[in-house]
Amino acid sequence: MQQNLDISSLPREQNNLRIMADRMPGMIWIAGMDTRCTYFNTSWLTFTERTLEQELAMTWTDGIHPDDRQRCLDTYLEAFHGWLSFRMEHRLRRADGQYRWVLHSGVPWMTEDGDHGGYLGSCVDVTDLKRCKGALQAQHEDLGHLMQARTASLLVTNARLQQEMAEHKQAEHQLIEQQTQLRVLAAEVSVAEERERRRIAIGLHDDIGQVLALLKLKAGELTESEADGKTGQLLKDIRDLVNQAARATRSATFELSSPVLYELGLEAAIQSQGEQHTQQNGPAFHFKTDHQVTMLIDNTRVVIFRIVQELLRNIRKHACACNTTVSICRNGEHLQLTVEDDGVGFDASRIGHRVGPKGGFGLFSIREQVKGIGGRFKIMSSLGCGTQVLIVVPLG
Repeated sequence: MQQNLDISSLPREQNNLRIMADRMPGMIWIAGMDTRCTYFNTSWLTFTERTLEQELAMTWTDGIHPDDRQRCLDTYLEAFHGWLSFRMEHRLRRADGQYRWVLHSGVPWMTEDGDHGGYLGSCVDVTDLKRCKGALQAQHEDLGHLMQARTASLLVTNARLQQEMAEHKQAEHQLIEQQTQLRVLAAEVSVAEERERRRIAIGLHDDIGQVLALLKLKAGELTESEADGKTGQLLKDIRDLVNQAARATRSATFELSSPVLYELGLEAAIQSQGEQHTQQNGPAFHFKTDHQVTMLIDNTRVVIFRIVQELLRNIRKHACACNTTVSICRNGEHLQLTVEDDGVGFDASRIGHRVGPKGGFGLFSIREQVKGIGGRFKIMSSLGCGTQVLIVVPLG
């Protein structure tokens, strides 16, 4: 932008202008139309430690650093001939020989007749400012390098974490696959075990049971024919032992595989198991059903029955209950089984913390069996408030 400074009164008030210029902190100079300087203020003379006469005898570019001199001269002359203001930075030699960076600017001025009079310029020492800017720039570059190094380190760390996460996910996926395979294998083992149980139970019933029944019959006939004497008492004792063996065989048969489960279904088998539960010094048994649970696959039916057996056994051993209630109903496409008692209860939050002879493993086994057939297991209990076990499994 062109700026013209009107100092038309300079010839008449030159002394006043010099006084004002001398009081200014910056270095001031005045040039005429021949581009040569006609005045330097006190700040300039203090900077160079020369007199005004010595300064006027020199050209103003003599003190400029050789590397900056031609650029400054070109800028000055281009502005002068175009009657334009200028602004530039360069190094200017101080009296001690040190080059100082200055911000150099100039504006043209006009006479009272409107003619070009020359230029008025100023220089401000910006060495300290540039040094600070340089230091800041160096710090900025150092910070940039540090940020790049930190970023690279973070990228390496992030890549390592991603690799570890990927490996963790892969290991987790493999673990889930292994657990799934184990549950499938456990289900197959459970089915095979149940077949073996049933085979042994049938063998006990058909073979040993029938032999014991026949032995009981023969012993009865002998007892009747030998009513008196030592032989009769011995035969009576044998008959009693046969009766005891027959009862033990029937009990073992039902424990191994309930015929009711296969002949009459799950509900009848649970009812039969409840009656045995009460006969074995267990609490009173109550059974509730909506009669809607049908079409269960063999494995699910066997697992549910075995779970009821295990829970009733736990109640007899540990609950000190007066009543046991088993409920079975259909909930959408799921079977819902609830087994509850009014016994002493326990701290349900401790399940899984202790596996031993007195508890823990039975519930753990039940939970795994339920998971194996795609179901959910939940137990609610507290000391003195009884226990409720909720199991939900798919019907299909």
